[in-house]
Amino acid sequence: MIQVCCVKSCGLCQMWLSQQSDVMSFWGRLANLLSKGVARAVMCYHLHVCDRAIRRQTPREDAPGPPSAQELLGGLSGMLINTHSALDYPRLQPETFVNVGGLQIPREPGQLPDRLEEWVAGAPEPGGVVLMTLGSTLHLAEVPQGTVDSLMEAFSRIADSRFVVKYEAALDNVPENVLVLPFVPQRDVLAHPKTRYLYWSLHVVLNALFCFRVLDHKAFNNN
Repeated sequence: MIQVCCVKSCGLCQMWLSQQSDVMSFWGRLANLLSKGVARAVMCYHLHVCDRAIRRQTPREDAPGPPSAQELLGGLSGMLINTHSALDYPRLQPETFVNVGGLQIPREPGQLPDRLEEWVAGAPEPGGVVLMTLGSTLHLAEVPQGTVDSLMEAFSRIADSRFVVKYEAALDNVPENVLVLPFVPQRDVLAHPKTRYLYWSLHVVLNALFCFRVLDHKAFNNN
């Protein structure tokens, strides 16, 4: 198997943990290097945990040992990467490492459920609808209750907009202009002409780009 290496110079490609831009000063590059060192240490620990889990599946001492997680990663001949060039900074990567972010998005939106369609279509102008979802990695129900209450209070103050919030648990004291659902068809809501803004995760942004939605967080924050 052909081994490939994705070149990531600390002077060219910023780590997302470092919060640096694509133009870095000396101190910015130093912060980027430290962030990369921390990320590498965490990855080494993660690979060690993976190796222990793999060894538990092969208890026979006379059997040939499985390859380590590092060896498996080093033997990759290609990768489908869950990102898109429109969302990421330019970075060097082999030709067999392909960005496929948004591959799961259907070409045509589906029909919204009746309750959701009525809520979205009845949103006042010009505020329209704001979609808030943190995706599938972080559930809003795991956020501290005080933070959720602060969000609900902030939403209640923006009376000229309606909010669709993905929340996986029961929620008390929901404002009149907020609709809480355990599941939200993101693609379909974003394709609706009444949708104006969103509080996003990666997949939501990919859906929004596909729908040609303008994401103006500054305008939303100024309200």
